[in-house]
Amino acid sequence: DGGSDYIKAGEGSYGLPSVKSRLNNSLLLPRELKSACIRQENLYILSGESHISKIRYYHPDKIEKLIDLSIEAFDAVLINCGSRVTGMSIGALNSSGLKYLITTQSDKYFNNFKIISNWCK
Repeated sequence: DGGSDYIKAGEGSYGLPSVKSRLNNSLLLPRELKSACIRQENLYILSGESHISKIRYYHPDKIEKLIDLSIEAFDAVLINCGSRVTGMSIGALNSSGLKYLITTQSDKYFNNFKIISNWCK
C-alpha cells in the first residue's frame, strides 16, 4: 500500500503523476492541471506523488512552475508541502507568499522547516 487516500477519486488518471511529464517539459496548461485534479464541488485537489520513492525526481523549479500554473488556474491555492527537505518542499516554499507551519510539540518539524527555509530563495 502506497499510503492513504482520503478522497475517493474514481476511475482514470489523476494527480501529480498524471501531469509530471508535461510539467517537466514545460508543456502543462492550466486547463490540463484542472483536469488532473480530484473535484468535490468547487474544491479541486491535486493529489501528490503516489510513490514516496519518486518524490526525489521533482526539481524545485518544476514545483514552482506548477504552483504558478495553480495560481493562474484557481482563485486560491493551499499547499501541503510536508515536513521533509525535498525539491518539492523547497519549490513550494519558494513559490508561496504566506508560509504557515502546522506542527506538534516536537522540535523535529520546526527544525526541518528552518532547514527548508534556509534552502529557499
